[in-house]
Amino acid sequence: LTRDIINNFENARNFLLNNASIERITFDAFQRCNNIQVIQLRDNRIWQLFNGVFRNCRNVNFLTLESNELRALNRETFNGLSALDILSLSDNSIYNLPNDVFEHLTNLRQLQLQNNYIQTLTATLLSPLSNLEFFVCSNCELGEIHHNAFSTNLRLTNLDLSNNFLSSLANGVFANLTSLRFLTLGSNRFLRLG
Repeated sequence: LTRDIINNFENARNFLLNNASIERITFDAFQRCNNIQVIQLRDNRIWQLFNGVFRNCRNVNFLTLESNELRALNRETFNGLSALDILSLSDNSIYNLPNDVFEHLTNLRQLQLQNNYIQTLTATLLSPLSNLEFFVCSNCELGEIHHNAFSTNLRLTNLDLSNNFLSSLANGVFANLTSLRFLTLGSNRFLRLG
C-alpha cells in the first residue's frame, strides 16, 4: 500500500481496503490523509508497518488491522493516532508488545488483541490507556499478568482474558477496576482462585 494509491482518496473519511492481499504499508502511504476517520485493513497479509506510517492520521478514530500477519510492533507504530478510539489487532501473530507501544493512544477506549501470542501483560503496557473501557486479550497464550497491569485503567468495564495459560493471578491485580462489569477468565489453567 503506497502513497500513490491513497492520495487519490485524500478527501475520503472512510478507507476500507479489506481482503486485498496487502503485505506492507509504506512509510508515506497516509501522508495526505487528514480527513480519514476510519481505516479498515482486515484480512490482508500485512506483516510490516513502517514506523510513523500513521503520523498524519490525527482524525482517525477507528483502526482495524485484524486478520493479518503482524508479528511485532513498536513505540512509533501508532504515532499520530491521537484521536483513536477503537483499535483491533486481533488474529495476527503478535508475540512482542514493547511497554511503550500504546504511548500515543491516550484516548483509546477499546483494544482487541485476541488470537495472538502475547504471553505477558507487563506493569506499564496498558498504563497510557487511562480511558480504556473494553479490553480483550483472549486466546493469546497469556501466562503472566503483572500485579500493576491494570493500575491506570480505572474506566475498564469489560475485560476478557479467557482461553489463555493463566494458572494464578497476583493479589490485587483487579483492585483498581471499580468500573468493571464483565470479567471473563474461563478456559485458563487455574487450580484455584483467591
